[in-house]
Amino acid sequence: MNKHRPARPAHHAARRLTLLTLCAALGGAHAQNTVNLNFKNLTLQPVQIANLDLNVLRVDPQVFQQTLKAPNALQLNLTDLPARIQARDAEVRRSLDVVGTLARSTELRADIARTTLSLPRGLTVPATVTLRGGENREVLLFGQDTVAVSVAQAEAGADRNRAEILGSFGLNDQNPVPREFLSQDSLSGVTLAANSRINVAALNTAALNRLQTRLAPPKPSQPGGELGDGFVSNPSDGACRFTPTSALFGQMRGNAIDQITTIKDQGRRGTCMAFAYTSALESLIARRKKITFNLSEQYAYYWLRGDDGVLGDGAGWGDFNDAIARQRMLPTEVRWKYNPSRSRVRVPANPQQPITAFKNSCVNYADQACSDTTAQAQLVCQSGTNNCAWKPEWDIAPNAAFNFRPTQGNEVWVALGNLNLGNADATRAYRRAMLRQMIDRGDQLILGFTVDGAFDSVGASGLPDTTRMGQNVRGGHAVHIVGYVNTGTQTFDTKIAGLVNVKMTLPTGYFVIKNSWSCGFGDGGYAYLPDTFMDRETNGVYNLRAGAVASDMAGF
Repeated sequence: MNKHRPARPAHHAARRLTLLTLCAALGGAHAQNTVNLNFKNLTLQPVQIANLDLNVLRVDPQVFQQTLKAPNALQLNLTDLPARIQARDAEVRRSLDVVGTLARSTELRADIARTTLSLPRGLTVPATVTLRGGENREVLLFGQDTVAVSVAQAEAGADRNRAEILGSFGLNDQNPVPREFLSQDSLSGVTLAANSRINVAALNTAALNRLQTRLAPPKPSQPGGELGDGFVSNPSDGACRFTPTSALFGQMRGNAIDQITTIKDQGRRGTCMAFAYTSALESLIARRKKITFNLSEQYAYYWLRGDDGVLGDGAGWGDFNDAIARQRMLPTEVRWKYNPSRSRVRVPANPQQPITAFKNSCVNYADQACSDTTAQAQLVCQSGTNNCAWKPEWDIAPNAAFNFRPTQGNEVWVALGNLNLGNADATRAYRRAMLRQMIDRGDQLILGFTVDGAFDSVGASGLPDTTRMGQNVRGGHAVHIVGYVNTGTQTFDTKIAGLVNVKMTLPTGYFVIKNSWSCGFGDGGYAYLPDTFMDRETNGVYNLRAGAVASDMAGF
């Protein structure tokens, strides 16, 4: 034994043994599902489909049939790709028309349209961000086309999404206001049932958390200490831990520090939606099992984008809906390690022109499935045919433990913004207050917003300079909202269902976000977005419901 190295705690050893046992079991499943699928000695063959330059692995019919047996392989015919690309382009055009219509609509919908239309055109936009220590880092933001599709999808499902989220609190369009939102002088004149679905549970949970914190303060997860990261201090998804220094972080309500997984780094790819989705799912698991996992962002992005096209990063709320509906499971990071693709280049280099090829996506990424495409799965085709399949690194075998998925989610920002409370500012505050209610009961929220001069100004304090909102608009981004901080209240005159006059007293403050630009961003990877930023810069919020997580792990 190394005398200078402290002994690992017993629980750490037990957790390591559990994962080692799991990895052995999964290794057997992997070998079974990919028997004779040795692609390492095959040569990539170029193929041109429409205006796309791709590379495929040609295999004999027997090997191709074995490829199709993998439960997570996505089959396609190369001749279908032009139609898919045309359908995507048509959806972008329709979505831009929808956003243009919203820009001429009521105030809150115009807010969303304005921030969307301010973005540069295109699916993605390259950008450089400056980290806390002065380091410049290349990232990929969303363009107007990608965000417009998300907004249009949210608008199309707004009525259904609003009914679902209000119903989960015992509310509806005619009675959308929780009793605790009403000012004291309004309570006597209005008959509303108490929102028991949030009040009792939230108060009991908050009291329990405060007691637990006094008795044994929760400890943050660390790289190498999350199940599924391979027990290495530098996982491929950039996992890191830097303790935030802002007093705001200590005042945060919502997830406890041991329910938030490590900060990650998405590198030069437009995968922020996959990182936010994975982080939110990891927090759902941590709240359920009292232990943190590191799930595969590479796999998440494969499910979000693997079957709808081959080039052009970005994902939207509809991709979340699809992954949840199809019950797409996420394995741990070690099953398919994240590739930051720091050497990747697009062809042509001009972001205003459509992408025809990616190059160098797989540089410094050995022994993992990879390709010069968006989701980076291998494109395997049967020799002499156009019959192909996307093949990721690892197959999720039936009944193999440590795979997870959310079971319920919907967009809520656009949905709640369509309510009529007779006062636009009150509706904005109401919508933010409802987000706080969701966070209180353990829901996990994913924020889509605009990166401009305000967000660029986030430094070590984690605070944006809101006087720079709307300046130097560079693109769209997505992050996981991990909590909020209340700093005061504001009272509004409103009308419930446009009829009943009431006063609402609603909280003001900040939302705490966990970014995917490494620990060098903001306050250790976190930022604190004030209400004014949320109202002006947000294009959507997706909600993963508390407890709505499934796994094939025994006893989950």
